[in-house]
Amino acid sequence: NLLKGKNSQISLGKSEQVAFIKVVLRFIVRAQYNEDKSFSEVAAASISILSYIEPSLMIPSMISRFHLALET
Repeated sequence: NLLKGKNSQISLGKSEQVAFIKVVLRFIVRAQYNEDKSFSEVAAASISILSYIEPSLMIPSMISRFHLALET
């Protein structure tokens, strides 16, 4: 559901927000490991921003990837 805010702005509801972040997270993960440095920079910035919006989705995902990176 799209909700109308006080200033007639349209924003995503909680379930849409979570669904959007899950989709974007797939692209971020692929971009992190891209050979092109600009992709990894954008991925890092995206992770930072999305962590403020939905930390319960972003932080566990990043911690698990961090652990995998340490193991290799």
